[in-house]
Amino acid sequence: MPRISITKRNTVEESVLFPENSDTRTTAHRNKVLVRRCRNTLALDGLAGVDLDLGSLTKKRRDYGASGTASKPFLIRLRAHHPQMHECQLVVFVKAPRAGFVKTRLAETVGTETALEAYLSLVEVLIGKLKDLPHVDLCFTPADALAEIKPWLQPGWTATPQCDGDLGARMQSAVENGLNTAQRVVVIGSDCPYLDSRDIGEAKAALEQHDLVLGPATDGGYWLIGMKAPQPEVFRGITWSSDSVLSDTLRIARENNLKISELRELPDVDTVADFIKFHEWHILYRAKADSGFHSESSAGD
Repeated sequence: MPRISITKRNTVEESVLFPENSDTRTTAHRNKVLVRRCRNTLALDGLAGVDLDLGSLTKKRRDYGASGTASKPFLIRLRAHHPQMHECQLVVFVKAPRAGFVKTRLAETVGTETALEAYLSLVEVLIGKLKDLPHVDLCFTPADALAEIKPWLQPGWTATPQCDGDLGARMQSAVENGLNTAQRVVVIGSDCPYLDSRDIGEAKAALEQHDLVLGPATDGGYWLIGMKAPQPEVFRGITWSSDSVLSDTLRIARENNLKISELRELPDVDTVADFIKFHEWHILYRAKADSGFHSESSAGD
């Protein structure tokens, strides 16, 4: 039976090898055989609703004899739109809440336990702002942290371990995985509690007309990156955790002729000074929440 596999951009790809001296002598007949086999397999895989698009059918012939029949195998590929494709996947990078593993820069000054408490506060605020959004994936590290991440999951959300490699490799992998099921992917970290669901909506909208969207951070990095097609070059050659992350990313994007949209600038929470500002902001945020006043406040409000 033919082999069906789900591939990037939520397509179904069919690979069929016709043997030597096949009796499928005409292209039309071969196509009919292929479509029939595809539909049978799609039905078995629970994908009977997939609309096979013959306009995307291509064939790769290796060698034909004088009679027109294949003297060697050739490959036919069929791509079809998958019904489960959604508009936008939000990926949130999180770490297991472990003392000594999170907010290490902050921990150098305030200690690992206080840094852990700060991290839990950051995640609590962020999850509270995003909890009503669909198609959210918590991309976590290390790989054995699922039990620790589960309490943060909201209805319909998913959790996926981060791959190996530096931050760029992990974000690139998250984007490529997200584009298997979504038209656009937006990635954020857990260091910026000041962002809100409106920022995610603006990023999603920006990707309708742009190749890349970035949320600049005040420390020279970015708190959000989004794209609608894999752009691996923007994750390469970057000195992560430096104040040149944003400028280097913009330079690489322009060198590759990408259309770029930038959102508002927001601060991360990495240092003691950042934490003090966040603590003051958080007091006001909780007071508004407790009083029933709903406001997705920005930094400095």
